[in-house]
This record gives sequence, structure tokens and C-alpha cells, in this order.
Amino acid sequence: MKEYFESIIAHDLEDRIKEQEVRKFLFSLEPHIPLMENYDQNHKYHCYDLLTHTVKTVDHIPDDGVTPEEMKLLKTAAFFHDVGKIVTAKPVLRQDGSIQTSYFHHPEESEKLALPVLIKLGYRGIDLRKIRFFIVAHDTFMHFMPAGEALSRRFVIEEVNVNNKAMYLKFKRHDLNPSYHDFWLLMHLSRSDYLAHSPIVRDAKGNIRDTNERMCARSKMIQDIFAELQEQ
Repeated sequence: MKEYFESIIAHDLEDRIKEQEVRKFLFSLEPHIPLMENYDQNHKYHCYDLLTHTVKTVDHIPDDGVTPEEMKLLKTAAFFHDVGKIVTAKPVLRQDGSIQTSYFHHPEESEKLALPVLIKLGYRGIDLRKIRFFIVAHDTFMHFMPAGEALSRRFVIEEVNVNNKAMYLKFKRHDLNPSYHDFWLLMHLSRSDYLAHSPIVRDAKGNIRDTNERMCARSKMIQDIFAELQEQ
């Protein structure tokens, strides 16, 4: 079953998921997956429904420096990384009076929902641990910004802050025991996730607040820090 699943998500999932047999298989894996189709994320950072966002994330993980086996794990994590949004969605009133949906703690819920499915598919040992880490940690560095843009000093993209955040997560989830290389791989998933966000994000006044290009650039900066930490 694992081999069949990995063959589906390996290439062009956006086309494969249109096949009746593939849809039936993927939608049967976990009850919340069918609900992702046409699910409006109702969030300024997202322009795609939840399933489309997920499929695009799977399809566009960068392959620079990643082994074929690592790519399988990243794509598997990408397929499940946002399934927890279905059960964590809560409406939030924005300053302009509109309602936006919040998905607080959805990575943890995604890991929880994915775990029995991953075991059923046949993932075990270190591979299972890595996939769980990629799922639960995919949003860990989303608030990190270059100096001058960060909301607080501890979210500035520099080695000490990035390392502190990584060590905190490593301590908090010691059962996953991620290495610096795992964090480096994680940023591949992060970059692909951001590519599947809204190209341009505007505030209530219509001013550009962010872009997915900037998000990817920030993720790459963090990834470069992890590359340096691996060598130390």
C-alpha cells in the first residue's frame, strides 16, 4: 500500500488526483481528506481551497540536495500537513470587520490524524518519526523575519534565534528527535507550502503586506542557517 501511495504522490499529483481510482484511494485514507476538496480556507494568505493547496504543496517541493528517499518522506508529510485544519477552524473578527478563519494548532492536529494512516500505509521507525516531525513543525518558522521586519527581536532571522527555536522544538518533542539535517529538509516543505499561498497578500487598506515570493525567500534564509549549523 505504501508503494502505491508513494507512486501516486511522486509526480503530477494535480493530474493524478483527477483519476477515479486514485481519488477513491486517497479519499479513503482518512475521513477528513474528502472534506478538504472545495474547502474555502477563508484566509488572506490563501487563494486555493484546502485540497488544491495541499496538492500544489506536494507537487512543488524543491529537490535541491534531497535524496529520492527523503523526497518520498517530504511529499508524504506534505499530503497530510494541513488535514488538521478541518477540525481546528475557528472564525476570527478582523479589524476591518470581516471574518477570517484561524487554524491555531492545526499542525499538531494534522500529525494526530495522520499517524494511524501512516502506520496503516506501512511507515515505521525513523521514516515515520521524520514524517511526523515534518508535519508538526511545518509552520514553526513562519513568523521569522529579516531584521527590521520582525515583531520582536527573538523572531529576527539570525543563527541564535533560529537555533533557539529549533532546540525548543527538539526539547518539546523529544520523541521525534530531529537533527539539523531534518530541520534543513523541513524548510523544503516550508518553501513548497509558501509557493501554494496567495501570490500577494494585502491588508485591510489594500496595501501589499506580504508575497509568497518573500515567504519563500525567508524560508531559504532559515534553511541556509541550518546548513551552516550542520557543518559546525
